[in-house]
Amino acid sequence: MTMPMGDLIYEILDTAEMILEHFTTACFLGYLCGRLPERKCGGDADRKQRYLAAVFYFAVMMTLHLIPLLNPSSATYLLFSFGAYLLGSAAAFLALVFACGTDFYWSLFLTVTFFSMRWQGMSITGRISIELFDVAIKFLNWLTEGQFALVWQWNMVHIGVNRALNIFLDVLMFLLFTKWFTARFSMRNRKLSGKEKLFLLTPGLSGSVIFFLVHWLIDKYELADDKGIFQEYPYFKIMIICMNLLVILSTLVVLNLFSDLEEKREEEKRQAVQQGQMQKLREHVQEMERVYGGIQEMKHDVKNHIAVLEELIAQKRFSEAKEYLEPMGRAVESLDYVYKTGNPVTDVIIQEKYKRAGDLGFSFESDFQFPVQSKIDVFDMSVILNNALENALEAAETAEHGYIRVSSCWQKKMFLIEVVNYFAGTLEYDKESGMPKTTKADGGFHGTGLKNIQRVAEKYCGAIDVEVCNQEFHLMVLLSGVLSCEQKLTDEN
Repeated sequence: MTMPMGDLIYEILDTAEMILEHFTTACFLGYLCGRLPERKCGGDADRKQRYLAAVFYFAVMMTLHLIPLLNPSSATYLLFSFGAYLLGSAAAFLALVFACGTDFYWSLFLTVTFFSMRWQGMSITGRISIELFDVAIKFLNWLTEGQFALVWQWNMVHIGVNRALNIFLDVLMFLLFTKWFTARFSMRNRKLSGKEKLFLLTPGLSGSVIFFLVHWLIDKYELADDKGIFQEYPYFKIMIICMNLLVILSTLVVLNLFSDLEEKREEEKRQAVQQGQMQKLREHVQEMERVYGGIQEMKHDVKNHIAVLEELIAQKRFSEAKEYLEPMGRAVESLDYVYKTGNPVTDVIIQEKYKRAGDLGFSFESDFQFPVQSKIDVFDMSVILNNALENALEAAETAEHGYIRVSSCWQKKMFLIEVVNYFAGTLEYDKESGMPKTTKADGGFHGTGLKNIQRVAEKYCGAIDVEVCNQEFHLMVLLSGVLSCEQKLTDEN
């Protein structure tokens, strides 16, 4: 039996809309999957591989919707359609976890949240599209005095425009959500607590359950009453749209709140590090006061020591004079620094790290000179040296024959600091900051050292660079020694 032309065109339009909807969903899903934290693969290759989740989703949805036994006009299709979306979501999730090797929880969170938002948006755009469709038909029938409904060609054009409008609204909804999501929310590598996981999953799970229950109710009501629930209760349409908007709003609020809490956590980490830096600076000042006090004491006693030595030498008691000099030599050594940097604060920092390296049994070499001709603040320099050398000590102490080399260079009003240390591991980079991730299992307050160095470098219109070559970790910090970026902006204004 040949299908009437009107029915054939309607089937073509309906199928085209379905394919475009699934393709659009798959594209945006793949884009968001690329923002998952790297776990096993890492880098651009890993992000491209995550588009497999979008491919799996699209393949499953196309297969389920194009099975000839599925009749879109049947009453059971709506329920099965929801089941089909569940299968498509499950396929995307399994592809992320097993094919891409990404984190189990973040894959689950993204899948549940994305499809909950997709269902809520689909419900809203579909309802708006239907209402506009009904209004347009009534208007065209009024305009043509009832003749529009009799001309199937015009009906097909109108249906085609309506389907295109539906796709446009879906794409607009996806754009708004993905733009907000990528700008405001960040899925991090750190291990979340059970409460945090539940907090993030709840909106997506709740939205999915609500969507299923509402559409199950609509379907059951239509089976029991041919008129349908919307004809008997017109206000129910508004209730559904309001419910969908509330689910979307609650999801965005939860994600935004989590992002705010993460920013607060990062700020607490920065403050903790800054407090540590201030404590270090106080310790350096106390060390300088100790050295200065020792010098003053020695200066006060030096005349008495000389008088004693002169008397011993005059009596030709040379062995006793030598014994008398030994404790004086040790006292001088305790007040002297191996490396002179040109600034008392950096002298203390280099000396402290040198002593720690000696205690740990590996070599420490320094050719660092503080740029006295620059306008670089000594506190900022202490932040760079403390963080860089502390990281180097922690990395080098894991080796049997560790070593650290620190050097500096002043040229053309630019100051370059380089710290080299033994490093036998591999680096993984954070895709947001571009900095290496911490290698410690407890990353809570670790991994901020390089960020602090980068912050100081940016203050002086500079930059930092890290690389690993032949089991050596190279950290290079470039600073402008003329003026800071803040001063430059002030002068320009």
